Amino acid sequence: MVGEPVEVNWFVASNSLGAFDVAESEIMGFNWRDIGHLREAANLGFIPDPEEIKVIGNMKALKKKFILKRDIWNYPALLAFNSKQLTHFFYFSSYAKMLHDIMYLFRKRPLD
Repeated sequence: MVGEPVEVNWFVASNSLGAFDVAESEIMGFNWRDIGHLREAANLGFIPDPEEIKVIGNMKALKKKFILKRDIWNYPALLAFNSKQLTHFFYFSSYAKMLHDIMYLFRKRPLD
């Protein structure tokens, strides 16, 4: 995803990944129920009921505006995320290196 970095100067920890994701989503201004993998985690019982989540501190004071944007390179990744065949093609086929080399002609390589 593309966006402007947001300096927050806070630390968040949790003994439950589900509770962590719910709290972080709220702090970032996103409804966790709108995030597909968190909905699925809830369906599988990995997200605790809201009344079970204990927050130490004032979450409202931590809220910042976060904006995520998709650039052109996010769309093939999104398609691959939803397709085993495309994931294989983009990452494991004999074309994968060539496809990534082409992409990195236009996009900065991630840190190794």
